[in-house]
Amino acid sequence: MMVIRKLVAPMLFLLLRLVQTLLISTLVTAQAPAPSLEASPGVPSTSPPATFPPAESPIPVVETFPTNTTFALLADNGTHPIRQTAVALTSPAGIYALALVMDGFGKEGATRDFCWTEVYRIHNQQDVTFRVNCKPFRVEHCSLSLTLDGDLRLTLESAGGKLVSWRTSTENHDVTEAKLDDAGVLTLVKADGTVVWSSDDHNQGCPQPFRPPDIDESSGSLRFSACKYLVVLFSTLLGLTVPNCLW
Repeated sequence: MMVIRKLVAPMLFLLLRLVQTLLISTLVTAQAPAPSLEASPGVPSTSPPATFPPAESPIPVVETFPTNTTFALLADNGTHPIRQTAVALTSPAGIYALALVMDGFGKEGATRDFCWTEVYRIHNQQDVTFRVNCKPFRVEHCSLSLTLDGDLRLTLESAGGKLVSWRTSTENHDVTEAKLDDAGVLTLVKADGTVVWSSDDHNQGCPQPFRPPDIDESSGSLRFSACKYLVVLFSTLLGLTVPNCLW
């Protein structure tokens, strides 16, 4: 009996120490702070669309308009009679733009579009500071050019005929480029910055909003166009000036 007690006592002692060690280990683990986790980025509640609608194309920035430069537009043959715009010059801060404009005004089946040139505020195209060829007729092709000798011209073409509908008459005045300031004033200047011509001094005051009178393409437009070509042609030959806004 004494032998059994001597064998059991150490075993009980070891068992009690093992239980005590396990209890202490469990208590320490329970009180230890949880390991920190790296913050994961938030997950959006909904996924972004697979495709986005195309953003409106920004207006091109055109910083210079030197001599011997031409911007041109061609009528779209009536398939999409909407406005076309060729930006020739933008002001330094991108507030105003000088543009050549061609518009069919929604007339289906027309082979000619109205054409004019204007200076307008880029973010509010109803704000126009300068416009020429105020009441145009339908043409097949038009262009705005600063000629090599310094004359800014709006040229219209139709049925094989060509007409300089408006010009600054500044040839041979040492003009090197056209400039547009952030107030919407268009100028033609020399190399030293001297102003030869300014839109402030030649603003024809075209009405707002702008829309040419409705003219039936099949019954009068061609005769109207031909009449203007002839009148301006003979007036030019005779040295007379025909104000464009009278048409």
